[in-house]
Amino acid sequence: MYGLTEQQLTEIGRITVAASHLEAALCTLSVRILSVPFFDTLGRTGEALRAARRALCEMQDIDRKSVEPYVDAAERLLGERHKLIHALWMEAGTLDGRPVVVGYHHRSATQTPAEAPLVYTLAPAMAGLATQLVGVVMQRFPPLTPPFPPYDSEPQ
Repeated sequence: MYGLTEQQLTEIGRITVAASHLEAALCTLSVRILSVPFFDTLGRTGEALRAARRALCEMQDIDRKSVEPYVDAAERLLGERHKLIHALWMEAGTLDGRPVVVGYHHRSATQTPAEAPLVYTLAPAMAGLATQLVGVVMQRFPPLTPPFPPYDSEPQ
């Protein structure tokens, strides 16, 4: 498809899924600090990161210093994801008789070769960061009561 191999298409799909999990991890932070409903931020473009930034402003310095590097890393990785997922993938010539496929991201005027290591390393990096961030948030901040009653409870 558009010169991309099946493996490259699979990796782009993995990037999409890993980004969703990273945004969910950012939402977990905003739920714990700002008490905002999880699904009010998840799925709205850029809102998970904005809410996490707002949450950082509400933290004590010691907590902010421990969490902010994760939020900064998430912002960087989600920016890389955006450049890949919203790129126009196309053949840009040949090299040694093989097509050279690049992703062109119009807003940033960047080109990413389909063979770039980023295509293969971004999904695991985002998944790992999501796991680390959730671990830090769960350890540093007390759990809140769920926003919904358990399924086996009686209606009020």
